[in-house]
Amino acid sequence: MYKERMTFEIYRQLKALPRPNRAACEVYSDPSYYNEGRERHNHELLFKFTLAGCGIFRVRGKEHRLPPGTGFLCRVSDPNIAWYYPSDGTEPWEFIWLIFEGKTAEALVREMNQRYGHIYQLPTEARIIRQLLSTMEHARIIYSNPDHDWKTMVMPAAEGGELVMGLLTRLLTSTRTESADDHKALVVGEAQEMVLRMDLKNVSVAEIADRIGISPEHLSRLFKELTGSGPGEYILKQKIQVACHLLKETNLSCKEIAARLGYNDQANFTRAFQSITHTTPTNFRKTGSTTTL
Repeated sequence: MYKERMTFEIYRQLKALPRPNRAACEVYSDPSYYNEGRERHNHELLFKFTLAGCGIFRVRGKEHRLPPGTGFLCRVSDPNIAWYYPSDGTEPWEFIWLIFEGKTAEALVREMNQRYGHIYQLPTEARIIRQLLSTMEHARIIYSNPDHDWKTMVMPAAEGGELVMGLLTRLLTSTRTESADDHKALVVGEAQEMVLRMDLKNVSVAEIADRIGISPEHLSRLFKELTGSGPGEYILKQKIQVACHLLKETNLSCKEIAARLGYNDQANFTRAFQSITHTTPTNFRKTGSTTTL
């Protein structure tokens, strides 16, 4: 049954801006509570989040349990989805939901479902959840009956759009901690950006690892796993790319270029250059092209 139910009245609406339509808190403890997307006939969007108990969300035949702190995001009329009280449920399922619409929100939800799926994890005390509960609490009662108060919240378009986009942004943020692979990619990406910002004359794998706060060995393992080569090779390629630019765009000698890149011995620079370009710095200056790197 409904604990609280609310509609939104949005003024100064902009067509491209997402808008909230309805929200509610509900509690059910009977398997007769069952909903399927194919029975709906509108293009509204839905986020439903468990506060207590447990529900079920099914997509393409696969069931996902929804314990506290778990929610789902979808198009209401998606024929591949359903949500319901579990047949083996032992306690009431209490949840909050928000229905919203808008072309921008529809495109974002579709892409989020494709990339991250329909299920999202948030703390039950997350700011956006508290904001939704607070909005319902402070909405104006326009109709009362023994089962629930029907409320309305009047807000400008900008505030309504901020509420919807705040929710979607928070759900996107929650995906950052879901995958160990995402964490690895963040570490490797940070290391690569650091190499590009630093003076290549003095850069080293040990220094990069120290700045990130991991061991050189761990950094090397992550690099190898995600890129197929180590961070030392990445640094070398950046050095050679700079060397190629200097060879083609300046009159600096090979010795001067080698010194700029941290090579005390020109012969070592030449060997490193050949290992990447398969030609000598002198020959590259004559016939090479930086576009081939």
